[in-house]
Amino acid sequence: MRRLSGQKGLSFWGFLFVCAFIGFAALLVIRLFPLYMESFKVSTAIEAMANMTGVATKSSREIQTSLLQRFEIDDVDRFTEHNIKNHLAIKPNEDGKDRTLTMAYEARGPLLGNLDVVLKFDKSTLIPGTGQGE
Repeated sequence: MRRLSGQKGLSFWGFLFVCAFIGFAALLVIRLFPLYMESFKVSTAIEAMANMTGVATKSSREIQTSLLQRFEIDDVDRFTEHNIKNHLAIKPNEDGKDRTLTMAYEARGPLLGNLDVVLKFDKSTLIPGTGQGE
Protein backbone atom coordinates (compact mmCIF):
# COMPACT_ATOMS: atom_id res chain seq x y z
CA MET A 1 0.00 0.00 0.00
CA ARG A 2 1.30 3.37 -0.99
CA ARG A 3 1.16 6.30 1.45
CA LEU A 4 1.26 9.94 0.60
CA SER A 5 4.01 11.64 2.53
CA GLY A 6 2.13 14.94 2.66
CA GLN A 7 1.00 17.55 0.28
CA LYS A 8 3.20 20.52 -0.50
CA GLY A 9 1.45 23.67 -1.69
CA LEU A 10 -2.14 24.45 -2.61
CA SER A 11 -4.50 22.11 -4.36
CA PHE A 12 -6.56 23.33 -7.29
CA TRP A 13 -9.66 23.70 -5.11
CA GLY A 14 -7.75 25.56 -2.43
CA PHE A 15 -6.34 27.91 -5.05
CA LEU A 16 -9.81 28.45 -6.49
CA PHE A 17 -11.19 29.23 -3.02
CA VAL A 18 -8.42 31.76 -2.33
CA CYS A 19 -9.03 33.45 -5.72
CA ALA A 20 -12.78 33.64 -5.05
CA PHE A 21 -12.18 35.17 -1.62
CA ILE A 22 -9.77 37.78 -3.02
CA GLY A 23 -12.22 38.56 -5.83
CA PHE A 24 -15.09 39.07 -3.37
CA ALA A 25 -12.94 41.32 -1.16
CA ALA A 26 -11.96 43.37 -4.23
CA LEU A 27 -15.63 43.68 -5.21
CA LEU A 28 -16.49 44.98 -1.73
CA VAL A 29 -13.71 47.56 -1.89
CA ILE A 30 -14.76 48.73 -5.35
CA ARG A 31 -18.43 49.06 -4.37
CA LEU A 32 -17.93 50.64 -0.92
CA PHE A 33 -15.13 53.09 -1.74
CA PRO A 34 -17.39 55.74 -3.39
CA LEU A 35 -19.80 55.69 -0.43
CA TYR A 36 -17.03 56.13 2.11
CA MET A 37 -15.36 58.79 -0.03
CA GLU A 38 -18.62 60.75 -0.06
CA SER A 39 -18.82 60.38 3.72
CA PHE A 40 -15.29 61.77 4.01
CA LYS A 41 -16.28 64.78 1.88
CA VAL A 42 -19.34 65.42 4.07
CA SER A 43 -17.21 65.19 7.24
CA THR A 44 -14.65 67.57 5.79
CA ALA A 45 -17.35 70.07 4.83
CA ILE A 46 -18.88 69.96 8.32
CA GLU A 47 -15.50 70.45 9.99
CA ALA A 48 -14.72 73.34 7.64
CA MET A 49 -18.08 74.89 8.49
CA ALA A 50 -17.33 74.75 12.21
CA ASN A 51 -13.94 76.42 11.68
CA MET A 52 -15.24 79.14 9.34
CA THR A 53 -15.01 82.68 10.66
CA GLY A 54 -18.34 84.25 11.55
CA VAL A 55 -20.27 80.97 11.66
CA ALA A 56 -21.40 81.67 15.23
CA THR A 57 -23.65 84.49 14.08
CA LYS A 58 -25.06 82.71 11.03
CA SER A 59 -28.61 81.43 11.00
CA SER A 60 -29.47 77.80 10.36
CA ARG A 61 -30.56 78.66 6.83
CA GLU A 62 -27.26 80.40 6.08
CA ILE A 63 -25.35 77.38 7.39
CA GLN A 64 -27.44 75.08 5.18
CA THR A 65 -26.72 77.27 2.15
CA SER A 66 -23.00 77.34 2.89
CA LEU A 67 -22.93 73.56 3.30
CA LEU A 68 -24.78 73.06 0.02
CA GLN A 69 -22.26 75.28 -1.75
CA ARG A 70 -19.42 73.26 -0.26
CA PHE A 71 -21.13 70.01 -1.31
CA GLU A 72 -21.44 71.33 -4.85
CA ILE A 73 -17.72 72.11 -4.94
CA ASP A 74 -16.86 68.67 -3.50
CA ASP A 75 -19.25 66.91 -5.92
CA VAL A 76 -21.63 65.53 -3.28
CA ASP A 77 -24.93 65.12 -5.14
CA ARG A 78 -26.90 63.38 -2.39
CA PHE A 79 -28.14 66.60 -0.74
CA THR A 80 -30.31 69.31 -2.25
CA GLU A 81 -32.14 72.37 -0.90
CA HIS A 82 -35.24 70.22 -0.40
CA ASN A 83 -33.80 67.23 1.44
CA ILE A 84 -30.96 68.72 3.50
CA LYS A 85 -33.46 69.72 6.20
CA ASN A 86 -34.14 66.02 6.80
CA HIS A 87 -30.46 65.23 7.43
CA LEU A 88 -29.02 68.36 9.03
CA ALA A 89 -29.78 69.46 12.59
CA ILE A 90 -28.40 72.59 14.24
CA LYS A 91 -29.29 72.71 17.92
CA PRO A 92 -28.12 74.96 20.75
CA ASN A 93 -26.18 73.35 23.58
CA GLU A 94 -27.34 73.37 27.17
CA ASP A 95 -24.97 76.21 28.05
CA GLY A 96 -26.62 78.47 25.46
CA LYS A 97 -23.29 79.64 24.07
CA ASP A 98 -22.50 77.02 21.44
CA ARG A 99 -24.45 75.00 18.90
CA THR A 100 -24.06 71.44 17.66
CA LEU A 101 -24.24 70.71 13.95
CA THR A 102 -25.25 67.12 13.21
CA MET A 103 -25.49 65.44 9.81
CA ALA A 104 -27.12 62.00 9.83
CA TYR A 105 -27.98 60.08 6.67
CA GLU A 106 -28.00 56.68 5.00
CA ALA A 107 -26.12 55.85 1.83
CA ARG A 108 -27.28 52.97 -0.36
CA GLY A 109 -25.23 51.41 -3.11
CA PRO A 110 -25.35 48.30 -5.30
CA LEU A 111 -23.30 45.33 -4.17
CA LEU A 112 -23.97 42.36 -6.41
CA GLY A 113 -26.96 41.71 -8.64
CA ASN A 114 -30.05 42.75 -6.71
CA LEU A 115 -28.20 43.01 -3.38
CA ASP A 116 -27.60 46.48 -1.98
CA VAL A 117 -25.49 47.72 0.88
CA VAL A 118 -26.82 50.39 3.26
CA LEU A 119 -24.39 52.46 5.32
CA LYS A 120 -25.42 54.83 8.12
CA PHE A 121 -23.36 57.93 8.77
CA ASP A 122 -23.71 60.33 11.67
CA LYS A 123 -21.28 63.23 12.07
CA SER A 124 -21.51 65.93 14.75
CA THR A 125 -19.35 68.94 15.44
CA LEU A 126 -19.46 71.88 17.79
CA ILE A 127 -19.99 75.38 16.42
CA PRO A 128 -18.35 77.69 18.94
CA GLY A 129 -19.71 81.16 19.53
CA THR A 130 -22.74 83.00 20.73
CA GLY A 131 -25.37 80.69 19.30
CA GLN A 132 -27.65 83.68 18.78
CA GLY A 133 -27.88 83.20 14.99
CA GLU A 134 -31.22 81.46 15.05
